[in-house]
Amino acid sequence: MKKKSETHLKIGRSLLDFIDRSPTPFHVVDTLEARIGEKGFVLLKEEDEWHLVLEGRYFVTRNDSSIAIFTAGSKSPESAGFKIIGAHIGSPNLRLKPNPVYEKSGY
Repeated sequence: MKKKSETHLKIGRSLLDFIDRSPTPFHVVDTLEARIGEKGFVLLKEEDEWHLVLEGRYFVTRNDSSIAIFTAGSKSPESAGFKIIGAHIGSPNLRLKPNPVYEKSGY
């Protein structure tokens, strides 16, 4: 069994790798497409008719700068409901400040 610190380091490195690969929304979409493609997610085209299956994994992109990723549940939304979680990938871009602490007049 891995130690918690090893798991946290792995997660932290993965996050930093993602941030390094994603300086713009276009890079974010490209990086996410590669990562979720490895997990079996299927690209859907907005203009096509979708034939979703229960427990399916899907994503759709728009203008190469936005992405929606979702999974279908094990029951229909009519009987089980649904959840939506969102995040913003636009400006300001994913960047870490080299000196995040700003102090002035003792604050």
